[in-house]
Amino acid sequence: MLFFIIFIGIGIIFLKYQPASSDMNENWPTFLNDREFSCLIEYKGWIYAGGANGLYRINLETRADEEVKINQRSLSMVRALYIDESNRLWVGHRNGLTILGEKVVIIKSEDGLLNTQI
Repeated sequence: MLFFIIFIGIGIIFLKYQPASSDMNENWPTFLNDREFSCLIEYKGWIYAGGANGLYRINLETRADEEVKINQRSLSMVRALYIDESNRLWVGHRNGLTILGEKVVIIKSEDGLLNTQI
């Protein structure tokens, strides 16, 4: 049996398709449908969705979502998500780069970044 899941971000709607039944609403549940996203990635069992309103992560089993904050602050205008060879999540946003791993690393213009708007 072939098993797959498709995640689609369209404007302000984030969809997940998992062919399990013939019921369209059950196959295409929506997540975070009041926010806009420009990038998606799976990281450590979560789907991370970044966009104008920040960075969110969605639990694939419970469908619960939560905003990812760094030092109790939201990341605004998330435009890029990348997982490196050390299994760290790089987040490009309005104020620079943030690397999530065993510890959080924040890279800004003071650290040599030529432009903080990634």
